[in-house]
Amino acid sequence: MITLHRAVVASIVLLGLAGIAGCVTQQPGGQPDDRYAESSNEVMDASAQAQLKDARAAVKQGGGMVAARQLAAAASNAFEYGSVKRGKIDGQALLAEVDAALDNAAKQLPAEKPEALATRGELRLRAGQDAAGFKLLQDSMALRPTADAAMLIVAHLDASGKAGEIAAVCKRTVKVLKDPEERFAVFDECFKHSHASTIEGGLSWATAGDIEFYRQQLKAAQAGEEKRQQGMERTRDASRAYWGEKDRKRDEARARRSNCQAQCESSYGTCQAGCGNQPGCPCAGARASCIDACR
Repeated sequence: MITLHRAVVASIVLLGLAGIAGCVTQQPGGQPDDRYAESSNEVMDASAQAQLKDARAAVKQGGGMVAARQLAAAASNAFEYGSVKRGKIDGQALLAEVDAALDNAAKQLPAEKPEALATRGELRLRAGQDAAGFKLLQDSMALRPTADAAMLIVAHLDASGKAGEIAAVCKRTVKVLKDPEERFAVFDECFKHSHASTIEGGLSWATAGDIEFYRQQLKAAQAGEEKRQQGMERTRDASRAYWGEKDRKRDEARARRSNCQAQCESSYGTCQAGCGNQPGCPCAGARASCIDACR
């Protein structure tokens, strides 16, 4: 399962537009100009509607749980973009629509009911319905602990001042998880929300083997991130070199044109001194031809 906040990568770009809303210009007299905020809101509302349209089509075509989660992700973005708050989309109707799609998909594939409940819970959290969202996440965990549900519960417990309940959730979850990536993600989230300064302190509930697993996975993740950063730096270096070379060639060409044109003007001056304004004097035409050649 992929959590809603990671489901639509493109939303990151659109959410950046929200910053435009705070960058209003000043009209004469010091009054703010809301045109830029309105424009960014229109873009995000249109995107939310387009995502919902695509997801609804997938659900209608019988896309099962994948399509239901796509609809949930689109609904999550509708809340995130502010489209529901602005009244452009009916939030309660949208929640009911997503619930129905996930429930229907879970009936076709009962083994994924825990994931369906977790998705519904996360969407409720995104919609600001914390109590309902937390209850759905707990229902999901009661059926079968999953990485996504556990991580959401851990974050919610920490934010609610109930950090003492985190260890039990973490211990129960990692005990049943088989996928190394999911296990590492849960360990990492549990350690982060422990606010401990050491791994042993933050994961005091874990076995020695668990802690060693987390250390190795963390080391690999950090190495991967370092490699990614190095790749990005190489890309930036290559880009800087490419554009630097283009700038250098442009500057050289500009300097050559400038010198050429200066020589044209000098030759024109000499020519004018020789024939002045006499009829048939070729100076002006020669000057034009010379400057054209400089280009």
